[in-house]
Amino acid sequence: MSWKKLLSLNPIEFVDQQLAICKGELPKGLRGSLYRNTVSTKKRRNGFPGHLFDGDGVILKIEFKEDRAIATYKFVQSEGYVNEQQRDEYIYAGLGRTYTGNFFTKIFNSFSFKNPANTSVLPLKSGELLALWEGGLPTNLKKSDLATIGLTNGNSLQNADTFSAHPKIDPKSGMIYNVGLTHGMNQMVNVYEMNQNGQIIRRNSAQVNGRRFMLHDFILAGNYLIAIMYSQFVTDFHKILLGRKSLGQDVLNDDSQGIQVFVFDKSKNLQLIANRINYQKFNAWHYSNGYVDQNGNVVAQAITYPNYELYHSFFIENLLKNGLIDSKSSYDRLIINPLTGEILHKQQILNDYLEFPIVHDDDVGSKQNFTYAIIQEKKDDWFNGIIRIDEDNPQNSQRRFYQQEQYLTEALFVQDKNKQKGEGWLIFIIFDGSIDKSFVEIVDALSFQSVCLLQLPQLIAPSFHGRFEYSQ
Repeated sequence: MSWKKLLSLNPIEFVDQQLAICKGELPKGLRGSLYRNTVSTKKRRNGFPGHLFDGDGVILKIEFKEDRAIATYKFVQSEGYVNEQQRDEYIYAGLGRTYTGNFFTKIFNSFSFKNPANTSVLPLKSGELLALWEGGLPTNLKKSDLATIGLTNGNSLQNADTFSAHPKIDPKSGMIYNVGLTHGMNQMVNVYEMNQNGQIIRRNSAQVNGRRFMLHDFILAGNYLIAIMYSQFVTDFHKILLGRKSLGQDVLNDDSQGIQVFVFDKSKNLQLIANRINYQKFNAWHYSNGYVDQNGNVVAQAITYPNYELYHSFFIENLLKNGLIDSKSSYDRLIINPLTGEILHKQQILNDYLEFPIVHDDDVGSKQNFTYAIIQEKKDDWFNGIIRIDEDNPQNSQRRFYQQEQYLTEALFVQDKNKQKGEGWLIFIIFDGSIDKSFVEIVDALSFQSVCLLQLPQLIAPSFHGRFEYSQ
């Protein structure tokens, strides 16, 4: 489990470094930039940040040119990061820590959270890059050099709004869709329509039943945007207010409250057309895709969990002590009636432990033939393989596992623009714990054979999500 070393890594920035090719050669048709948001949980003088989701965002950019790959790696200079860097201690409240200070300081700052901009990225046509964290507003950076500009409201977001880490681009219109929450006396779920310059054109909201915890991902299927709020609730607010508990320590699962499904129609000015409580017992972090079938129902694929235990395993102390737990996840198909919000059926596709599903950009919102993800060979270890899921014949899904102590990030599919749809590459970061080095690997998306392996100049922190932007 050498991946645990990365939890205490103090990432070293670098700028415009040409990557050394260790094996193979750069594909001739690969042109564009890979952006990954990585998360630094380095130890400061008062310990670790508490939870993996509280670490600071560090953006990796790799620009693929004709005969070389150039990489830059920089911390997001958020207000919270700058203040904590100056003091070399974690100050702000988060999922895994209370605010640093005495009793009265904790009370007055119990909800003073840092926006770490640490989960995902969204490149814009305006020359800017959004670093995303679903607990708050996006952070704007320059794509050219990853310089931090600051928080942005997209011409619409309020301070109490959030903007999730999973925006989806409609391949037909080019419009960007996303979801978020508004916190307050009445918690609201929001949907947004944004242009490719990062300006929100339309939005709508609906009230959440109770005070649910997090909205990480959503389903885009045809004209439907489906936000699903699972049965995790924040309960002991008085203990958070008194600084006796962090927010993440207060999340409890209550299946009796049900799963709330919101359906918005983007062809009808984002109108809410369904809002329903369902009483199935499962949770999901990520959806690979969704589409509307011949019966008018939405079919979506999700990585589901029987409970919320995996979230608690991401406390840094738990990761260091126990590794990843056996979360008993499965890759499932959900069938939802978009006119009522009822979850009609949940069917298992695969029982592998996989995560971070990706589809071809052109398939977003419509039926896909293949889904790509990373896969775990040992239930308490990090992900060490890739899988191509055959959606029509799951038993024909293709897997490739890496050697012991080699661990992978989310694999991004990149289309070869000179070839037919589906012909291209998967690109991901590998940490090789046997030699303590980080690499970029490019593999053929059809054969899973390695095309090119490049060494990064420094170790790269753990990562959740990234995007590839093609050269114009």
